[in-house]
Amino acid sequence: MKEQFLQLIWKQKLFNHSNLKLSNGKSLLLKNYGTFNSHESGPDFFNARIAIDGLWWSGNIEIHIKSSDWYKHNHQVDSAYNNVILHVVWENDFPVEINGWEIPVLILNDRVDPKLLLNLTQFQKSVANFPCQQLIGSIEPIYLRQMMDSSLFLRLERKTSFISDMDVKQLAYLLFAKAIGGKVNQFSFEYLAQNLPFSFLEHLSYPQRKLTIASHNGLNLSGGHQDSGVQVKFKRKGMRPSSFPEKRLKQLGNLIPLIPVFCNMTELPPEELIFHFRKEVQKLDNSISYDTQNLLLINAVVPFLYIQGKLTAFNYLQEKAMDILQLLPPEKNNCVAKMRSIGFKVNNSFDSQAILEIYNEFCSNKKCMQCSVGFKILQQ
Repeated sequence: MKEQFLQLIWKQKLFNHSNLKLSNGKSLLLKNYGTFNSHESGPDFFNARIAIDGLWWSGNIEIHIKSSDWYKHNHQVDSAYNNVILHVVWENDFPVEINGWEIPVLILNDRVDPKLLLNLTQFQKSVANFPCQQLIGSIEPIYLRQMMDSSLFLRLERKTSFISDMDVKQLAYLLFAKAIGGKVNQFSFEYLAQNLPFSFLEHLSYPQRKLTIASHNGLNLSGGHQDSGVQVKFKRKGMRPSSFPEKRLKQLGNLIPLIPVFCNMTELPPEELIFHFRKEVQKLDNSISYDTQNLLLINAVVPFLYIQGKLTAFNYLQEKAMDILQLLPPEKNNCVAKMRSIGFKVNNSFDSQAILEIYNEFCSNKKCMQCSVGFKILQQ
């Protein structure tokens, strides 16, 4: 049993609610289970409302496997826990007090379906990359679709969370630089775009721009992020010649004139935007393949529209970003192939981006309990 699973049981109300009583025998009524604290330090659930023997209480709820974990985690010296009104535990092995007041305890070990616990144990013991692989076919496709839709949103939010107040053209340039750098060199290309900003490059002639960007081929970008002490340099090992950084740097330089043109394309319908984008890219650099164009559309154009929609509250731009993903073919890589093999349907880039997020953020980290698919299987 893990604390994370007990939190899920409380959050989803997966326990027997009949005749609820505290460890001291007093009756318990649950009006509000609280809001799950997924990021901040402090109690697990905020703003709960409960009644103990008819007396109403408002405050926070803390979840532990053993009640003694309260002291093991040093909550007794953290004032953030002073407003805890209920301690939900699997085993009540030690009384817990706040300023001399013993916290009420609800024990769940006899209120959870044994079948749910068995499924959890099997998941936890599994050494497979996908503990759900043998069971995923038994759940309705709608749950896979729901997980994909929510994961695509999470992916876009995560990939655009670094954006602060930035000039529109610089934003587009930064996203294009990251995208054309690819997975391996995106950090280096991002740093390059920050230190050779669009406002500087746009006024250079083509030969000057080409020379300026090309001079950074093989540049060791150490010291650029002094706070982190990280040294960054372009990587070539294991890459195809078409993806070598010197090739990508040249392509980035050739795409500089695309930035202002692209910024004026955002009002076009999705199909027209894709068509004109490809046409402009080919005009500026015909060495940029169809697949690379797709990567630019997925990793630069879509995030740009999504960010602009969020910043301006123009929701239609975010909807357009989703429409573009649905018009583009799915990406082809090992992760997508693995997810397809266990039952996920991939028809377009919307789907492939969604399952990449599921694979990287959930499956790879064995976060089955946070995955709606894994959660549904656990309940079977």
